[in-house]
Amino acid sequence: CDTGDMVGEEPECTLRAAIQQTNASPGADVILLPAGEYVLSIAGLGENAAANGDLDINDDLSIIGAGPAVTIIGANGIDRVFEISPLSAATANMTHVTVQDGGMMASGRAINIRGTLNLIDSVVRENQGGTNGTLYVQGEGSLYMEGSTVYNNTVTGFGGGIYGIGDVDIVNSTISGNTADGSGGGIYIEDGGHSLSSVTITENTADANADDTGDGGGIYVQSGDVSVQNSVIAQNSDLSGDGEQDGSDPWDCYGDFISEGYNFVSDDQACNGFDATGDLT
Repeated sequence: CDTGDMVGEEPECTLRAAIQQTNASPGADVILLPAGEYVLSIAGLGENAAANGDLDINDDLSIIGAGPAVTIIGANGIDRVFEISPLSAATANMTHVTVQDGGMMASGRAINIRGTLNLIDSVVRENQGGTNGTLYVQGEGSLYMEGSTVYNNTVTGFGGGIYGIGDVDIVNSTISGNTADGSGGGIYIEDGGHSLSSVTITENTADANADDTGDGGGIYVQSGDVSVQNSVIAQNSDLSGDGEQDGSDPWDCYGDFISEGYNFVSDDQACNGFDATGDLT
């Protein structure tokens, strides 16, 4: 970044330039991001050095904002917003930020996760049009999310909010108002190990285009181990024509789960495992 070391020169540094510098500096770095809206403006697809399109994080990095209400990072629809580790096994920590307005790419509309992402006290919202997963966790990747919200995102495939192949662990967070034309309006689990603790999954919609190709309005599990504790899966919609599933009597969840107790599931007719101590359906 330009530090303004010339006489009379004002310091100037973009988020893109800062990430490029951290990629070039081996070892963990920190970017302190003040209140403001940071909008990507350099179009381009398929490049992995943060020079254009999305912001590629290739080395361990923490981005710390001033709060999700005031530190907003958006792609303005030119690409996804972030890609974690397209070139290396990096760990990214994002705290106190909002990530929004991703577009264009096939999967991972907001963030494509090939390395590790720890998302704390943050918001992922209003990302539109990707194939699978607003947050797309690839097989070699992992996501830990705490105190965060994923809402009002839309995909044309599976997993309106989150698509998990690699490990996904969510604590004290909300997945709400997301839609998928396929299965898993809120979350789609393809494989891997996953845990939900004190998570609310509500008002998500599977098979949003009502062409009978999707199930699991809140969460769909294809395979893998998914443990759930102290969580709510309720008032989600599945618009497919399976039996009476027309949206008025929705399938909130679909697949096999491992309950660790004290969950509320408003409709469990298409999912199994919610029979532990304290579970209510």
